[in-house]
Amino acid sequence: MDTEGWAVGVPRGYRVGEWRVGGPVATGSWASVYVGVRDGEESTPSALKFLPTGTVTRRQLKNLMEMTQREIRPHSRLQHSRLIRLRETLVVDDPENTELDGACVLVMDLAERSLADLIRAGAPVPDAPRLIAEICEGIAYMHAEK
Repeated sequence: MDTEGWAVGVPRGYRVGEWRVGGPVATGSWASVYVGVRDGEESTPSALKFLPTGTVTRRQLKNLMEMTQREIRPHSRLQHSRLIRLRETLVVDDPENTELDGACVLVMDLAERSLADLIRAGAPVPDAPRLIAEICEGIAYMHAEK
């Protein structure tokens, strides 16, 4: 999968902390997610969500900090089997790579696949009622704990 045009382009093999970046998973308007493998744990991949710092003004930097905190805060207090778990938070220290230097990296559980992937496949989604109920359980929990 080509990552040109992604919110944060991270090359395969790039290292952040004890993690090595593998293949791309998904991107959004302000973050990109990659498979990550920790040294010595080849069979336990995680998701590495890169939130960029490519800003130029204090206002933009403040907005980015606020968005990052909104992303991290719920993970620190919400624990439920239907929610993705945040394992750790890292900051990229790579002055040679200005696009990644200072980026926040959220190390999270890696979902097996997304519901969107199942739907895009075009075939009937197996156990759709169960999946929808499980998604609703997680959402209900988040709203109850808000």
